[in-house]
Amino acid sequence: MAEWSVSALTPAADEKAQLYTVQAFHQAKVNSFVGQLMGEGPNNIVQTDKRLELTKGSAVNLPLVTDIDSELGLAASSSNDLEGAEVAPTVHGEAVLLDGLRQAIRLDGNLSEQRASFNMREEIRDKLAYWAQRRLFDGPFFRKMSGLNVVDKDAAVVGEAASANTTILYGGTGNSAVNDLVDGDTITFEMLQDAKTVAESGFNGTTALISKIRPVNIEGMGEHYVYVGHQYDRALLKKQDEWKNTVNLAEVRGKENPRFTGEIRIWDNILLYFHDQVVLQNNATSVQYSTGLFLGAQAGYWIQAQPAPDWVEKEFDYKWKYGIGTSFMFGFDKVKFNSLDFGCIAIKAAAKNPLA
Repeated sequence: MAEWSVSALTPAADEKAQLYTVQAFHQAKVNSFVGQLMGEGPNNIVQTDKRLELTKGSAVNLPLVTDIDSELGLAASSSNDLEGAEVAPTVHGEAVLLDGLRQAIRLDGNLSEQRASFNMREEIRDKLAYWAQRRLFDGPFFRKMSGLNVVDKDAAVVGEAASANTTILYGGTGNSAVNDLVDGDTITFEMLQDAKTVAESGFNGTTALISKIRPVNIEGMGEHYVYVGHQYDRALLKKQDEWKNTVNLAEVRGKENPRFTGEIRIWDNILLYFHDQVVLQNNATSVQYSTGLFLGAQAGYWIQAQPAPDWVEKEFDYKWKYGIGTSFMFGFDKVKFNSLDFGCIAIKAAAKNPLA
């Protein structure tokens, strides 16, 4: 256990505790990347479900009834009877488990509080809000969508164990595993085009997806797919002609042009985002690679059992020491049916710090 020993604290009024829990949660969600992808209903990249706020339960079960468009039907002129020739749609199920994470900050004592010139309660609120942003929202999203577990400080798995990605595009030519990647097998606009083709056709080569991947309406800009890569991927893409041509020829003139704002928003109906929590790993030959995410509707599913995290203030040691703890019951998982990813294509390509 660590106690925060600082040079100051001005004890805040007790009434602020009720406000800080809402402010911290709002700040965490609004500032998180995944927050802009979340929404209730099936036309969101991360579909949110708040039913466990109103009822007891440990999981939410997701059904998928498959289409029957592959069935040919029966001609009306046929002499065969339709009775006895009916077809039955296949139903697949998936579950998202409820769990939770907790965190707390505890001060060293009244002497440390007396020495400080800043408001310690506000500092604690901001630090816990940033922790929630990184560990409650963005962390589970990027790890689970990349096939990695969410773990606590003791390496215990939070929620359900992650499932490996099933629809994957690899950098380079002819690569079929991360251990095939070499330093030059980096992300390209051609790979993004290939991912879009897979999403629209429902096939990765000759392998069928569980379903075609649907685009979504993001920020009121019409239906698009979303790609999110690491900042290292952005540095690589910005060196390619497609990026330069889009900025120079297809974007607005003036200060709003991405040449000045530092980003490109849309390429071939794909919204491009970049985030430092996109997973970086090393393969067997020590080549660092990222797992970029090409996303469509219902790629992930979020459940929560409370509208906001708990915010608990406590005094210790005859009111000499003070601490705040927060906890939140939630669950998140990459949506999959029949063991196949539903709305996500993983793009695994070599990525390293361009200054390294």
